[in-house]
Amino acid sequence: MQGLFSNSLRLVFLMLKRERMVSTIWLIALTLFSVLLAYGMSKGFDDLARSALAITLDNPGIVAMMGPVYGAENYTIGAMYANTMLLWVVIGVSVMNILLVVRHTRSDEERGRLEVVRSLPTGRLAVLNASLITALLINCLLALMIGLGITALRIAGMGLANSMLYGASLGIIGLLFATIAALFSQFSANSNGAIVYSFLALGVFYLLRAAGDINNELASLVSPLGLVLRTQVFVENHWWPIPILVVECLIIMGAAFVFNAQRDIDQGFIPARPGRSKASQWLLSPYGLALRLVRGNFAVWLVVVFLLGASYGSILGDIGTFIAESPLYQQLIGTSDRFSAAMMFTTMVNLIGALVCLVPVLSISLRPLAEEKDGRAEHVLARSV
Repeated sequence: MQGLFSNSLRLVFLMLKRERMVSTIWLIALTLFSVLLAYGMSKGFDDLARSALAITLDNPGIVAMMGPVYGAENYTIGAMYANTMLLWVVIGVSVMNILLVVRHTRSDEERGRLEVVRSLPTGRLAVLNASLITALLINCLLALMIGLGITALRIAGMGLANSMLYGASLGIIGLLFATIAALFSQFSANSNGAIVYSFLALGVFYLLRAAGDINNELASLVSPLGLVLRTQVFVENHWWPIPILVVECLIIMGAAFVFNAQRDIDQGFIPARPGRSKASQWLLSPYGLALRLVRGNFAVWLVVVFLLGASYGSILGDIGTFIAESPLYQQLIGTSDRFSAAMMFTTMVNLIGALVCLVPVLSISLRPLAEEKDGRAEHVLARSV
């Protein structure tokens, strides 16, 4: 076993050096996002506003989208913050870890870097082991930064222990999806496939949690996203989901190591589908080739955006009813001849949707740079284009 993991620590230092820019940006962005929103909620919501918000959020549509409302009878700043923010930050942390692990495993393998590493005195599982250790260190750092950052705000009910539980919840979910990405990197024949399968798993877990939070507690407990919400951070502060998620990480990690030890380099257990013997006329054009390259990414994000719109749309028709039945909410927002509650809600949804749609646009826009770095753009530019 010693030989399988030889020189893993030296590879960890190399990966941390390569991550000094990308992961630093991720860490700073996630920490600032979490801390500044906690500060904003503490200054922008009084007791009346929080009580009205708790009533509004406690309906099947929003529960499916954001998770159960815990502590509604005494909706503190911490309870409101965890209810509205934890799930979304968890998804962001999951995306960071999926990209991190695939970048250092399957992507490096495609680019021929893994062959250089394997030609040196390193173990067969050293690269995968180093990738997961790197993910562990980055997630631990993220948990500390967010936990200590929220503690520093000195908000009532958001002390050190509670804030560290919030940070630990993010860290362990990040590590779990790092192991999931490591597993799918063994199944897929390329990096795009590994990313798509990992994002698909994230989407399935989200939908499973959504269905479970409405009418089936067991389904929510099966989903890691549902399990992490059961910490009830800043309300009951349960630590028991954390060790369960740790065990899940270890099981998936062990499976990834087993498959990695059996897999040949540049191969996957799910073989790539063979292409046509002759390219179509459309594929021979620059536009056809570009669409072919991004079709998987485009399809995944199309489904994500559709589900996001369907989730918000499912509750849009009930917004007026919520307000009519809530004197507190009527007192909070007042009345307006120009803007209805549905219109204000739609404005907020449009803003969130615009931010979400920005992600695939940036990803696709940066694809030419990736093709140029990998030397594939030269084959196109050598032709009459």
